[in-house]
Amino acid sequence: MLHFRNTRAMGLANALAAWQAGITRFDSSLDGLGSCSFASGVSGTVGTEGTEDLVHMFESMSVYTSVNLDALLEVAATLPNLIGHEVPG
Repeated sequence: MLHFRNTRAMGLANALAAWQAGITRFDSSLDGLGSCSFASGVSGTVGTEGTEDLVHMFESMSVYTSVNLDALLEVAATLPNLIGHEVPG
């Protein structure tokens, strides 16, 4: 399993390269939530976009993810109200 940051907007590109190298499990965050608590200026987990863009990328390539993207997007839409502020995704 791999976990990427979106440093220099390379999170999704790095996930794609990892998949092409045989990695099939990825750790990501919903709607781009998350950051590095011990290093200032470090970007969010797998893209500012988050899990939904990772799933969309793979499914657009006909890679089965077992994730219901529509349901994931519905949950992501509830996050601003749930956490009390806008989210980056």
